[in-house]
Amino acid sequence: MCEADSVVEIQPLPEGYPSPTPAYPHLYNSLQIVKSIARVESAGFDAVVLGCMLQGGLREAKSLVDIPVIGAFESAVWLANLLGRKFSILVTDKSVKHIAEELVEHYGLSARVASIRCLEGTTFKMMMNEPDNYLQAISAAVKAISEQDEAEAIIPFCTITGALLTSRELLNTFDVPIAEPVCASLKAAEAASKLSRTLGLKVCRKSLYRKPPKSFLDKIPL
Repeated sequence: MCEADSVVEIQPLPEGYPSPTPAYPHLYNSLQIVKSIARVESAGFDAVVLGCMLQGGLREAKSLVDIPVIGAFESAVWLANLLGRKFSILVTDKSVKHIAEELVEHYGLSARVASIRCLEGTTFKMMMNEPDNYLQAISAAVKAISEQDEAEAIIPFCTITGALLTSRELLNTFDVPIAEPVCASLKAAEAASKLSRTLGLKVCRKSLYRKPPKSFLDKIPL
């Protein structure tokens, strides 16, 4: 998945809510994510990948640090656009469907969405404790999307789902390609880091990713 000289370190969020889908937990976790990314940059890491498709803190972190910060959804959605004309998103829970819709709108890709479907009859507990049954449900959902929604790529809206499909070597077993977010974001991080080192390419600081004044951070440090 990664280049031979790449080293990936997984760091859990030191503090936050286990289910960040409601608005306030999402906001709180986003703040903790940004603080963690600032520490990671200080520790000398070359790039950061957010391990959640909700991408909390992504915009804020990009505006704060100089190393590349990569979102799993943004990587998967651009990969999906390379794979076909329209893509579908398979969410694991109805509570995150609106977030997937908002992210698609944010990236200006609503016209490219064939469907956003919710995986039926599964739970997070099943995902973790009954992976075979969970993957059977995924396969049935992918088949239905392929046959009914005219999608030419599918994004699983969960990095754990993507990791399961990759580890079981199932990505190439479907009629429609899977834009797997873990692989996509890791490769994007490698590419962004290399482009930053060799060409000096970084995010633009004029508007969306404008850095906060140093006086602000001096007053309320991270």
